[in-house]
Amino acid sequence: MTDNTIHILNQVISQITLYVPYFTIIIGTVGSFCNLLTFTSRQLRKNACAFYFLCSTIFDLIYITFGASTRLISDHYSYVLPRRSSVFCKWRTYLAVAIPALATFFLTLASIDRCLLTSHSRKWRKLSHISIARYTAVLNHQDTTTHSTVLRRNALELSVYNR
Repeated sequence: MTDNTIHILNQVISQITLYVPYFTIIIGTVGSFCNLLTFTSRQLRKNACAFYFLCSTIFDLIYITFGASTRLISDHYSYVLPRRSSVFCKWRTYLAVAIPALATFFLTLASIDRCLLTSHSRKWRKLSHISIARYTAVLNHQDTTTHSTVLRRNALELSVYNR
């Protein structure tokens, strides 16, 4: 490849990495707000599956607004806080692991809830209840937070040890 072709490809890649995050943030935020409106409606407030979807939507919205926007700012606008503040860098890395894990786990819980609700056994169907969903959400949040903290600390110790 010629130098001109390489230069053109680098410019195209730079423009894509600049504008695609804007599109992702805008569309993701609008979609999350639509989900929030849907899952907080009166008809779905007592539904355990809708509660799991609502929790997943909240964590997706947090990730989109915090994770994508800080990445965009630090990559393209010479914002120095992520580069100079080790506390901010560690929190951003932790949240980049914990929040998507929470959102994914809530989707898994929604799938499990649907399986429970369609079971032939009355005992299993009774487990699909909003009070159980709230309890499970709290446990899920605590479990993911604990494991993400432990995994993040182990990764930091390994990176320091391997230097």
